[in-house]
Amino acid sequence: MNRDTTNNTLFVDMDGTLFKSDLLFESLIWLLRNDLLTLLFQVPFWLLQGKAKFKQNLANKVSLNIETQPLSEQFTDYIKREVERGRRAVLISASHESVVRKASAHLDIFIDAIGTDGITNLKGDAKLQHILHLCGPQPFSYAGNSKDDIPIWLAADEIICVNTSPSVIRKIKRKTESKILEFDSPSNPWKTFIRSLRPHQWLKNSLIFLPLILSHQLLSFKALLNTSVGFISFCFVASAVYLLNDLIDIENDRNHPEKIKRPFASGNLSLTWGMITVPILLLAGFAVGHTLGNQFMKALLIYWLLTVFYSFFLKRFFLLDALILSVLYGLRIVIGSAAINVDTTSWLLNFTLSLFLGLAFLKRYVELSNQRKLGNTRFIGRGYHIKDLRLISCLGVISNLISVVIFGFYITAGETAQLYENFEILWIINLIIAGLLFRTWRLAYSGRIQEDPVLFVLSDRFSQIASVMCGALIWLAI
Repeated sequence: MNRDTTNNTLFVDMDGTLFKSDLLFESLIWLLRNDLLTLLFQVPFWLLQGKAKFKQNLANKVSLNIETQPLSEQFTDYIKREVERGRRAVLISASHESVVRKASAHLDIFIDAIGTDGITNLKGDAKLQHILHLCGPQPFSYAGNSKDDIPIWLAADEIICVNTSPSVIRKIKRKTESKILEFDSPSNPWKTFIRSLRPHQWLKNSLIFLPLILSHQLLSFKALLNTSVGFISFCFVASAVYLLNDLIDIENDRNHPEKIKRPFASGNLSLTWGMITVPILLLAGFAVGHTLGNQFMKALLIYWLLTVFYSFFLKRFFLLDALILSVLYGLRIVIGSAAINVDTTSWLLNFTLSLFLGLAFLKRYVELSNQRKLGNTRFIGRGYHIKDLRLISCLGVISNLISVVIFGFYITAGETAQLYENFEILWIINLIIAGLLFRTWRLAYSGRIQEDPVLFVLSDRFSQIASVMCGALIWLAI
């Protein structure tokens, strides 16, 4: 028989319960993105002053956007229904009281908002004592999400678990036979974590194999092994880059119609996963890459440093971000060459830079077109406006045209005839590349590309068939 809980005050935790995210970690990410000096030189001293003082100092320094925080939707709807039938709801959190009040004001469903002040860290037993002080002998209900909430659940008249892991729920059941209400049960964090690594983006890293193919060493076991090791090393580092980018760009992602679905932005994956695994992936990537020698390590380090600067600063600048993206693709070629100790020819590098510069502009064109459909006038977090669409498309088409011209000059160069017995066949490849590029632009103009154009080209069936044809033609040309 269910008890009537209408008269029970419903105490609601905020971090991980009402919000899927943890605002303490989000505040640290905010400092990483906006005030690195404070994070490095002030935060350690704040921690020495105790958790309560640390949270107070952090709240005074950081300005989070509460309105875009991902809500536990099932549970939020439940609170609203309970409030409508006359129940009192109180937001109580270990976050600083100023942040808790902002969240309460935003949702407008709580009669009070209580949080950590500069003296008491309102977590675990401290939170329980505060609730008991407020309720006296009256029963209360509590909604939480973590193992720190277990003492409060055991003292509550009604146990509500939100975004709670199965292991925590099992611990509760071992200690009480009370009924447990569950909302917004979390998905498998490992599956979500794997998705956050963006394994589909590893297709781009296959460019590392291009020097192996063009240097005619595809049948060399040692060269193939070294390139494969380089590919694995690079994928580790690239995934660390993706995680870092998603962490520091979390606020902008929540204002994007598609990127809001990313694991960190959606709140489906705790930020701690990213904070812990970024350095682990980096160490793994460089440890594997170390077996390929200094040249490979230098190229890999340059790639990592450039992506860090891109993520923190360069992506905000008009045109410069596209140039950097093309350089990052070019570095994949350099890294592939370093793995097998061959030189990257100026022909290949110039062709790659112009090709991917055009595709970088195409990516911005697609993103801006999507923003225009949503009625926005600019691309948040980037230096682009809707009025730049025509300029971007012109620059992109010209860049891709230049890549086709460079390939044409390469075919007529004297050294090409020495590398390819039937070098005239390369003209067919150049025509196929030109056709693929301008087909991709046409699809973008018609609104049929809704993703990263590089991934589109790699996953599009027509493009895949054309790529196989190019591979076969290279073989015939040799």
